[in-house]
Amino acid sequence: MDRGEPLRQRVLRAAGDLFYAEGITASGVDRVAAAAGISKRTLYKQFGSKDALVTACLLARDAPIRANFTRGAEASSDDPRGQLEALFVVLTGWFDRPGFRGCPYVNAAAELPDADSPARQVARDHKGELRGWVRDRARAAGLADPEGLSWQLMALFDGAIAQRLVLGRDAPAEPVRAAASTLLDAAAGLS
Repeated sequence: MDRGEPLRQRVLRAAGDLFYAEGITASGVDRVAAAAGISKRTLYKQFGSKDALVTACLLARDAPIRANFTRGAEASSDDPRGQLEALFVVLTGWFDRPGFRGCPYVNAAAELPDADSPARQVARDHKGELRGWVRDRARAAGLADPEGLSWQLMALFDGAIAQRLVLGRDAPAEPVRAAASTLLDAAAGLS
């Protein structure tokens, strides 16, 4: 733990790491406070409630997680279609990172029963922003039905994450990339 790190950032990092590794429900505020090196009272003073802490964690990680995917894809190609294909290369590369536990936004939505909770809204917004990036690339590439294609590619994206989480290394990455290429070919009128 970095005591020089600002308090709020230290709590968000510790809580986010615990929520991702062990789940939101399994990571109580006592555990989060201990991991952040603060008292439970200080945690509540900073965030007010565990729900607010979960929401703040998801918000704090949103832009960096999306940027990991989109910037990695954009760095791979100047071509919008190539960027869409590269998105799936970046995705499947993420599967082999130590501690992979799936998508923190899907995981949070699965654990939080209130569909109207602020944390669930952050999860919806995260998925919507990523889908918007996909749609914009499809449009720039001149692919048919960019809106519909963005939904298809995101279903593949999130489905691949779920398969890898459940099946581990038994869920191969290559079929995911091939399926994305097939969808892109169809949208380009190549199939």
